[in-house]
Amino acid sequence: MINDLCDGVYVFPEVKFTVELFLAYKYGREITGAQLHDLIIGDPRISAMGISEENLAAVCLRHSSNDPAALLIDLATAKMGRKPAGIVIKHEKLAYLLETVEAALPQVRYLHIVRDPRAVANSMLNTPVPEKPGFNMGRGSILYPARHWRHYIKRLKDWAASHPVIEIRYEDLQKDSGRSACCDIASALGTRLRSSNDTKPQPIYQTAAIDQALHAKIHDGFDERRTSGWRDELTSRHIRLVEATCGADMESFGYRLMTHHKARVSVVLASLMHNGVMVHHATRSLLHHLRRGDSLRAMRMQAALLRSKSQLMSRRPSA
Repeated sequence: MINDLCDGVYVFPEVKFTVELFLAYKYGREITGAQLHDLIIGDPRISAMGISEENLAAVCLRHSSNDPAALLIDLATAKMGRKPAGIVIKHEKLAYLLETVEAALPQVRYLHIVRDPRAVANSMLNTPVPEKPGFNMGRGSILYPARHWRHYIKRLKDWAASHPVIEIRYEDLQKDSGRSACCDIASALGTRLRSSNDTKPQPIYQTAAIDQALHAKIHDGFDERRTSGWRDELTSRHIRLVEATCGADMESFGYRLMTHHKARVSVVLASLMHNGVMVHHATRSLLHHLRRGDSLRAMRMQAALLRSKSQLMSRRPSA
């Protein structure tokens, strides 16, 4: 929607190399030239940008991780054939690197799209991880997406207290084909919303081959089942556990609860099961990376993210 409606804006695919760029920037590890090229070309989603190998190599020779803004703008320019009016980078792990993003991108703006956590949990439990066959995004535990949503919301609320954040409910994107929501985004990026009379542009945003099965209908109209399907697909126990975990924040966003009694026993039992599932998941994940041969890089990135998260927690005032 942003690509289609906001004039001259480029939305990056959900590329992981942006997270590694900001981690390198944060910890003073310069990545340049051939090393930078290997980092970007090794991302399974970079193919969705459609930049030729020659152009990508030339961009990498001009830049380093010391200036992520210049690199990202140059990559978007190589894709669009002209300098973009603005770029949008989407990756949920960047929520834990916001201070670094702020330092690296002088004109950064923040867009937070929040979604009903029951729909989030339902989606994550039923969505496979493309890079890891046999894994789902919910780690096989209803508490993982629920707690993940709660932590993420807490992080963004803390940030919004001292930074301008555009907040949009996912469910509101179905109104007027997303035009009202995208109007605020276009304004923040200093560009205009395309007129409804304009010829619809050829979609710029493309899906990487690895994500084709997940996003086959990405250019279709808004599917209302994305907002209400959880009602039929989640069990009453799962709904109760999500609401027990996320209830206070849900109501602040206008998501009405279906259950109102305390589910303390259910939460305790689910927490015990969750801990076992997380150990099992971590073991399987490590074995997966060892078989693929990228365990060192994957563990280094996870260690840097955990370090960043622990720094955030240590600065949080005690209750």
